[in-house]
Amino acid sequence: MKKIITLVLASLLILSSCQSLSEKPRVEVSGSSVVTMSADMASFIISAECVGETTEEARIGMDGIIGEAVSVLKEGYGIGDDDLETGVLSLSPEYSWIDNNRVLTGQRAYQSVNVTVDDISIIGAAVEDLSKINGISVSSINLKKKNTDAEERLARKLAIDDAMQKAYDYATSVGRKVGEVIYIGDGSSSGGYPANYKSDMAVRMEASASSYSTNYYAQKLEISDSVHVVVELE
Repeated sequence: MKKIITLVLASLLILSSCQSLSEKPRVEVSGSSVVTMSADMASFIISAECVGETTEEARIGMDGIIGEAVSVLKEGYGIGDDDLETGVLSLSPEYSWIDNNRVLTGQRAYQSVNVTVDDISIIGAAVEDLSKINGISVSSINLKKKNTDAEERLARKLAIDDAMQKAYDYATSVGRKVGEVIYIGDGSSSGGYPANYKSDMAVRMEASASSYSTNYYAQKLEISDSVHVVVELE
């Protein structure tokens, strides 16, 4: 019985050794890509605040500033209601410290409105006209592209191409050939990462023909992707 068990164990060890010897070597590589694109829309925030003796007085003052700004955008630049969204609306008491005492001095009203613009060429002129309104604030101008499906697909393809080129370089440097792809991971082996967007090249846009016009420097956008690939070596 002991001889039989010994023979079985020996057979298993030989089989395991053969499988290990027959397993093909692998190379793990990562690839990355960057694709540039032009923005075709933008968003920014307009906001206003007002302090009054009463909450109603503060609210009316704030409403007047925001209302004037919205009218400029609607009448001058074709911004519709669907392009406007209230971000923050707050009413709060205003205090000051007098002789180490916290004293109520009035009421504060604040509102911000998120604005979406489908024509980025109007940004400079819009900011110029909005700046004529006392009390208005314009901030957080953000360039975007409506549809980035094509750029995302291209970025993925280029990331794969980059990874496979690396695999080829490694394989040929040790006298091997690239075999089958046995694993593809988005971003890294531990999980995927969303595509990244950032600004790159600057392009000048004139607000108007006026010598005192506002210049807005729109930038090219970048979308990047990365991939992790494992391939066998022949």
